[in-house]
Amino acid sequence: MSCPQCAVNPGAHSFAQFGESPNGTKFWYTGAGKADEVVDTPTKFAYFKMHMDQARGSNWIWVFDCSGSPSRNEGSFQFMTKLVGTLSQEHATTLQRIYILHPTLWIRALVVILTPFISRNITKNIQYFKTPDAVFLNELRSAKLNQIPWK
Repeated sequence: MSCPQCAVNPGAHSFAQFGESPNGTKFWYTGAGKADEVVDTPTKFAYFKMHMDQARGSNWIWVFDCSGSPSRNEGSFQFMTKLVGTLSQEHATTLQRIYILHPTLWIRALVVILTPFISRNITKNIQYFKTPDAVFLNELRSAKLNQIPWK
């Protein structure tokens, strides 16, 4: 299911399933530097949320890749608070992990600032990886990947 923006511009957002583990946990990828649109208004957030809704109903892991992210895509505080609210209210029991690849100082700071507002189920499962190294790949070892989106 694509949002109205992606129907016109398929590269507007970056949220794609790229694999699944033997137990049915789905792997989703967001490349902040790969999205054409900046999610900076309530309407644009609603469109991005349509993509996130695809992950609902099953356990999932989110790989959030900050590489290539220009400062315009760093995420506004308003966007991040909406994202935190959505994750905590709608995904706290199904979002198993968040792997943040190539974390920026801004993303690390936002996670720290917003931690009191994020479900504990989520914050305890955030992991940072400077590169998709052996440790990161080990985390994905059991998954059947249909693509490697961070390449």
